[in-house]
Amino acid sequence: MSGLFGFSASEEIDPEIDFALLKPRGQDVHGYLDGWGVAVFDGKAARIFKETRPFAQTALHSPFRGNAFHTRVAISHLNRAEGVRRSVTVADIQPFERELGGRSWVLAHDGALLEHTDLELGFFRPIGESPSERAFCSLLEGVRPGLPKGDAPIDIDRLVACLVRQISVVNNLGLFNFIMSDGEHVFVHAHTVLHTLERTEWAGEAPFAATLIASYPLTDQKGWQRLPSNSLTVFRQGRRITQMPTEGEAPGTAWGEQRAEAQTVQRLRGEAEECWRQHCAQIGDAMNYESG
Repeated sequence: MSGLFGFSASEEIDPEIDFALLKPRGQDVHGYLDGWGVAVFDGKAARIFKETRPFAQTALHSPFRGNAFHTRVAISHLNRAEGVRRSVTVADIQPFERELGGRSWVLAHDGALLEHTDLELGFFRPIGESPSERAFCSLLEGVRPGLPKGDAPIDIDRLVACLVRQISVVNNLGLFNFIMSDGEHVFVHAHTVLHTLERTEWAGEAPFAATLIASYPLTDQKGWQRLPSNSLTVFRQGRRITQMPTEGEAPGTAWGEQRAEAQTVQRLRGEAEECWRQHCAQIGDAMNYESG
């Protein structure tokens, strides 16, 4: 199983602020052992950061330190090794990226797909061995007919219809939760469980809108909502613009696995908070001792 996280915002923000939610109090609350990756968009192009080291050995937001850039769209993927840690190559670490229509397209996927499939591929080919990358290439093949030629504006309804058709094909191969973006739109497919936190704040004369997307709620604040299963939801500039159902139900075993995953994350979050409280208490005791 994997962890997905991303956001869409109406204005550029510092990505380090939101990605710090993945390691509250500096603790690893996911137990991800198999590498991680982050895609941060700068207009039409994406900056990709990937790491093969265990997540617990890295500070996820460290790539952003010393880089004075902000973004409206970012996507991350955290991969959990099941059992013994396996060897991982950079080619197989998500998010994956391809160019289509003069823009970077990026995808991060959570779920197990069949490794040997008859998915039709054309122009787009996988670099690594991951079934997720092959599915991404298949999605882009399905998206191509929905894109306009030249500089004409995108017909989002047509694009989503093309995407839904291809998603429904891949859904039959296993569990297919994902976050995908072209730097302008953020496409979120909840095959089983994904959550969003949509918020709007007034900053001056214009409202600031942002939506966080995650496998599980990352904070205790109210407002987190679970997206409908078998749904594709599209966000643009922090706001939800459309939602359509997809076909092909997830395997029955996926629900139990995700419930267990959610319980593990919740337990680790609680342990991280308890460690922080004990740390603060120890500091307080030391200060009282010195002042006494």
